[in-house]
Amino acid sequence: MAAAPAERQASAKLEFGETIESFAGRLLLRPYGLVGIRGDCDFLLWQVAEDLDSLVALQTALNRTDVGAYLALPYSYLAMTRRSIYEFPEDPSQPSRLVIRRVKPATCSCTRSPRRGRGTCSRRRSGRR
Repeated sequence: MAAAPAERQASAKLEFGETIESFAGRLLLRPYGLVGIRGDCDFLLWQVAEDLDSLVALQTALNRTDVGAYLALPYSYLAMTRRSIYEFPEDPSQPSRLVIRRVKPATCSCTRSPRRGRGTCSRRRSGRR
């Protein structure tokens, strides 16, 4: 199959991205690049929804894009869990429940041996474990 002209490739990428963004309020989407990690996948779309219809609607919309004609779906996993304690999707009019706190760096300068899982630690030498 011959490669599409550069302008068509660029417009197809924009269309694919806009399709994903159009589902931002209905789904929680996280894209992950897998190039160099897996030989059978280039990217992963992790999707969280409150109902199956939203997942099907997204997949249908992505398949209708120009890029969708070139995609294969090697894996598709579905899991159901109880409702998360975190709001889904987060309401922009409400204050955020996600708080990122700075963590103090550890004062121990341990070095671990990858083969044995043990290292030299100043705390261990002093009798503390």
